[in-house]
Amino acid sequence: MLKSSFQELKQLKQIYKRMINLMLVEDNEVVRQTLTKFFKNEEGIRVVAEASDAATAIEQLRVDPAIEIVMADWNMPDMDGLELTTIVTAEFPKIKVIILTMHGKQDYKNKAKAAGAKGYILKDRDFDELVSAVRDVAAGKMVFN
Repeated sequence: MLKSSFQELKQLKQIYKRMINLMLVEDNEVVRQTLTKFFKNEEGIRVVAEASDAATAIEQLRVDPAIEIVMADWNMPDMDGLELTTIVTAEFPKIKVIILTMHGKQDYKNKAKAAGAKGYILKDRDFDELVSAVRDVAAGKMVFN
């Protein structure tokens, strides 16, 4: 057990040392720009793409193989984050999705998990929790709060 914990800690350190390539999908421009600025100052996380809707996000994923994690809003004009998650997990199985939302009800979390999301975080959380969620999901953990 101790050996397993040590190996997990070692793996986490490796994840945290390398750069995590993140895409932000958020239709609210102010929220998207604010998140981009916050992540820009975070060591080891790089916002490599942004989209204001799901269709644009899918187009970018098709041409940018560097994207590892998509952090997407639940409510968007063209399709919701749940539908986007379903498409991303089917077309790009190596890319992990974190839903960022205002919906805290358990049935929303269950739907996100069933669609393949690896994370689900509420918009009222502080930025440190967002950073931790990105790092944990990159390390292979699931984060649902």
